[in-house]
Amino acid sequence: MKRQRYYIILSVLLVFTLIFAGCGPSEEGGGGEGGGTALSEITVAATSDFESIDPFVYTSDGANLILRNVYEGLATYKEDGTVTEGLAQSWMKATPDGKEWLVQVKMAIKFHDGVQITIDDVIYSVKKGAEMIPELAGKVADVYSKGSFGVNIVLTEPMENLPQYLTFPIVRANSNLADVANANGTGAYKLTAYEKGVGCTLERNDRYYQKPAKIEKINVKFYADSAAALAALGNGEAHIAAVSADDTAPDTCNVYAAPEGAADGVLGAAVDKRIEGFSAYAVPWWNFRTLTIAE
Repeated sequence: MKRQRYYIILSVLLVFTLIFAGCGPSEEGGGGEGGGTALSEITVAATSDFESIDPFVYTSDGANLILRNVYEGLATYKEDGTVTEGLAQSWMKATPDGKEWLVQVKMAIKFHDGVQITIDDVIYSVKKGAEMIPELAGKVADVYSKGSFGVNIVLTEPMENLPQYLTFPIVRANSNLADVANANGTGAYKLTAYEKGVGCTLERNDRYYQKPAKIEKINVKFYADSAAALAALGNGEAHIAAVSADDTAPDTCNVYAAPEGAADGVLGAAVDKRIEGFSAYAVPWWNFRTLTIAE
């Protein structure tokens, strides 16, 4: 699945710089650290609409950026790019040759509607993920429950690196994920509104099982192209703009390219120097949970 690589450019909110005076919406949040007030609501200017809000269907980096804040996988990435447990508590080879794997799932994790995930949800999601991930296509022979909260994944051939492909979302079994009313993940943000061609809204999941996000609400607006997104950034409509890697990043930003050898779809970033909670490694910035922007 070929994807365009994007840069993310975060706006300059320098109150005392004449050029940028008045940039950024004026919402106020709780007290921030290091001076200034941290915004509780921000706007993201995206350069493409979603093909679908179904996390098993999307192909654009814009959808990837947003929906990874709503849904989570059994595995996730650490800052150094290595894979670590997400919704999985642990994993191990169930057979010496790596043809079977046992994944223990964290207990008491709840979807946004407050209902706890079940092993049936995990089994359903693994089977869906096996259809979505090219590296797993035709290689998952069976998935079944094992013990109190574990699943056995049986492969058609040994895979020493299976965990790195377990980042696909865990969703409720048999749900219609193309309907925003069913956008029911376990992530730090809930998808609460979506209008095709216009934008979508993410709201903080206050029942998140880890430390909750600092920003309460993220408004995503779709723009026709990178130039329009950058214009929104400059005139104060947006705090973040997703633009093509071919566009020139402002010299007021720190630029982080995707790591050499990174998988297709791993994004680089250009970040305003006053942004806190951003990582130099491309993968974790999919996670808005630790992001803080001073007003």
